Amino acid sequence: MHCENLIYFTNLSKEEFSADEIIELYSKRWDIEVSYKTMKTTQEIERHISLNGDVARNDIYAKVLFHNIVGVLRKEINHELEKRQTEKKYVVNITQLHVIVHEINSLNCMMYNLKEKIKKKIDSIMKIIDKIKVPVRPNRHYQRWGRVMLSAPSYRFRLDERNNPKLKKIGSVLMTTFP
Repeated sequence: MHCENLIYFTNLSKEEFSADEIIELYSKRWDIEVSYKTMKTTQEIERHISLNGDVARNDIYAKVLFHNIVGVLRKEINHELEKRQTEKKYVVNITQLHVIVHEINSLNCMMYNLKEKIKKKIDSIMKIIDKIKVPVRPNRHYQRWGRVMLSAPSYRFRLDERNNPKLKKIGSVLMTTFP
């Protein structure tokens, strides 16, 4: 049995929002954070093509628009994957989808209203759907607390950029502890 303690800080009133509603709101916020991270890594949203403020602003708008178009496409592809579900649940890898949509130049087709070309490009994406899907793994996060460690790590951060957890000597072993 897996048990987690979650602590949420909020200024929302208890009378208006239940604990479940606050958790749901937080999960939506988390989706926004993940989306921003995707835009930072795949589109380099923080890097601009000009020092001119108007050009930089339009660059950001274009990247956000592109990300939203890819998000709509991803939602539709995930819906298609849901129909095909077997034992495991799959979703499309957003980073790979970003790259593919960019490479096939679908926005150019949208700009010039080339509907048939857009359909062909989406069909080409649908043909490789099995190559860009990733499994959804429940409780996939790295177990941090109560893990036995052979030795203390010599570095502060892990590969996923998180801090290594604190260690406590229990008997003859080192064990990770809740901060």
